[in-house]
Amino acid sequence: MIQSRTFFNFVLLAIAVPLCFWVASRPQQSEPQHVLLTGITGDAIRHIIINRAGAEAVAFQRFRHWQLTGPLKAYANPGRIASMLTLLQSRSYARFDYGDIADLEPLGLSAPKIRLQLDDQSFYFGGTDPLNNHRYVRVDDEIHLIKDRLYPQLLQPAMFFISKQVLPPDSTISHIRLPGLTIHRQAAGWLATPANGLTQQQLGTIIEHWQVAEADTLTPITRQTGADTVTVTADGRRIQFHYVVADGRIFLIREDENRQYELSDRVARILGLR
Repeated sequence: MIQSRTFFNFVLLAIAVPLCFWVASRPQQSEPQHVLLTGITGDAIRHIIINRAGAEAVAFQRFRHWQLTGPLKAYANPGRIASMLTLLQSRSYARFDYGDIADLEPLGLSAPKIRLQLDDQSFYFGGTDPLNNHRYVRVDDEIHLIKDRLYPQLLQPAMFFISKQVLPPDSTISHIRLPGLTIHRQAAGWLATPANGLTQQQLGTIIEHWQVAEADTLTPITRQTGADTVTVTADGRRIQFHYVVADGRIFLIREDENRQYELSDRVARILGLR
């Protein structure tokens, strides 16, 4: 009995070893590749235009940093720009030939409400598929279904696309006047008036925070301004804000550009405002 069992195990081994080699030597089948809207990468893009039915176009251009060039002139929010550029390599969940669609009305593409231009490439946005809420987008002679992440952003006003950074990027600050404190750059370092026992390191940290500070929200002005102001001189340019605390909320208001920056309490404190 033991000998027959041993013989049976040897037979199984003799079958299993070649089988393992055969499986290992088979060519591996690659996973099916996702179809992308385009083969263009975001790094190649220099101009963006959002064309909307019944509204002004919103235009952007890449310089050292992306900027809005119309209808407002301002530095652009990097996250908003990235969302638009991501469209280039978005996954297509279904693809149809444009010429094969007899009636574009059910797809919302007979008169698209939005056309997004990334350099010379246009994307026409239609309606959504009721089955999975994917959005129809026409690209050249094809219609694709993609996840509906970008379309709601493209409906927003131009202010939505402005950077929430309080100062222009890469600003070099030489002077700040806060309520109750002035910081000025001298050859020997930073000078605070009144000194308030602040060290050079502490003053430098306040300046560094101002150079990169971002608001929680950015809107057109809705608050009444008061007497308190903040003045920042950077790169030879003087920028003035009204400092407003109302209903437990903190605002920097820039009247010359109709911008209202709402700051968190944490950001207000590291900027020396609290």
